[in-house]
Amino acid sequence: MAAGRHRRRDGRPRRARDLHLVPGAPGPRDARRRPRAAARDAGGRGLRAAARAPGVRRDRALRGARPHRPGPAPGPGAAAPGGPEPHPFAAPGGGQPARFPRHVRRAPPVTGERAAPQLTLGIRNYAATPPESWRHVLDQARAAEDAGLDRVFVSDHVVFGSDLSAYGDPSSGGRAGGRQPTGPDGDWLESLTVLASLAAVTSRIRLATNVLVAPLRPPVLLAKVAATIDALSGGRLELGVGIGWQEAEYRALGVDFARRGRLLDELLAACHELWTSPVAAFEGGHVRFADVHMMPKPVRAAGVPVWIGGSVRPVVARRIVRHGVGWIPWGVTAEEFAGALAEMRRLVEAEGGDFGGVQVAYPLANAFTSRGRVDYPAMFAGAAALAEQGVTDFRTLLRVPRRYDEARSMLDEMVREFADAVG
Repeated sequence: MAAGRHRRRDGRPRRARDLHLVPGAPGPRDARRRPRAAARDAGGRGLRAAARAPGVRRDRALRGARPHRPGPAPGPGAAAPGGPEPHPFAAPGGGQPARFPRHVRRAPPVTGERAAPQLTLGIRNYAATPPESWRHVLDQARAAEDAGLDRVFVSDHVVFGSDLSAYGDPSSGGRAGGRQPTGPDGDWLESLTVLASLAAVTSRIRLATNVLVAPLRPPVLLAKVAATIDALSGGRLELGVGIGWQEAEYRALGVDFARRGRLLDELLAACHELWTSPVAAFEGGHVRFADVHMMPKPVRAAGVPVWIGGSVRPVVARRIVRHGVGWIPWGVTAEEFAGALAEMRRLVEAEGGDFGGVQVAYPLANAFTSRGRVDYPAMFAGAAALAEQGVTDFRTLLRVPRRYDEARSMLDEMVREFADAVG
């Protein structure tokens, strides 16, 4: 976890190097001592150094991919008569989905020890009833950074249909027993816009989606927006992506719900091409472009880090190996987690990946005392053992006060308790 004002169990203050996750990246204490140097480093120098450092995992998938050059355009008869409508982002003429991605080389295995466990706070960019102001979202992110957390994330939806029952249906992409945090008429701020706002009021903490329903976005535009946020934040953006569960949302945006997995695979490959190639070209079944320039590039040479959200399935493992730096488990209970982790390791290795280099998120369950106070020892019970099993990032959606000073006090305590729990 990043440097903060924590104490060890023996009462001695923790030094900055005890809690830094990424060598070369500035912590809040560095920023206070040398604001100009820290500002320069926030522009990416430390982050690029970290990407080169032994034991720090860079983006696995698609690094070193060959530029994909377009072939001949399909003729008018490429789409089967009476078949599904072409994807709205496809080039004229349609075309059949390609076996994907044939042009991708898997990244070499990453070796080295894992970094210390990280602590991430979910910022609620949604509300069942509209608040008087959304400014508290900015204050909560500032408090999380100043308390020493590693990352904040936001959730994602564009629109809702009236029927939200699919959220609790695993066959539709939901999770058994799950319940949407708002009704269809709840307020949801657009996730990438929120992260751009958070980038303006923070300087160190990482900014993530958990998860972005990426196939709802045009791939080239998503690559541009992500690269812009990454550039403005000094290389702090992380995209957690998934396919979603709500057919009505896809229908409203004119995207084929049944093909959302294939759309996501092509989107991620297309984004990587745009992020890493001076002159980009890509041809897939749904996404095509040639001889395009997209600047600026993300701060890191390998592009914006991508976390893959999904259940324990071969297609998710394949996506992690080809495109991801991490896994955000979906639909896995605490009791099932150890078995799910072992099975995902097997699936990733069967795809030729090195699970030892994959970051793994774990959703912490809230716990409270009989007096209604947060029970941090119960909340973090087992965290050290989970870290030994391969969990790298502990994520909480604990409700945080809206005022900065109150949020900071609460998060300071959370960070201290977490540091004690993971050792």
